[in-house]
Amino acid sequence: MLSTGQATDLADAFEDLADAETRRAARWETVLLLGEPATISAAQAWSEQVWELERILRSDHPDASRFADTYRNTMRLRNEFHARARADLGITSGQLPDLTWKTLETPPDHRTTS
Repeated sequence: MLSTGQATDLADAFEDLADAETRRAARWETVLLLGEPATISAAQAWSEQVWELERILRSDHPDASRFADTYRNTMRLRNEFHARARADLGITSGQLPDLTWKTLETPPDHRTTS
């Protein structure tokens, strides 16, 4: 299911994912050449987490809870990469809003308070 709530065909989604990975790999060299070490590390951590999402989805019986946790962490790492890349580029217009998939957020009545 997509973030829009629309069902999707897994075979088509995996094909799209392979295309996206090809584009990511080609752009990786630019990050390596121009990025600060912290930005490169953030990009690598985000990429590895995306690969973990794919492994979960390709398993015979994907665990929904593990997927949701891994997806949340993927979005956290994506946000971190974007913040570091923007800093590398000298963008000072402020922090971007966190990018999340709202349907994976814990409902307010289920959150623990500390």
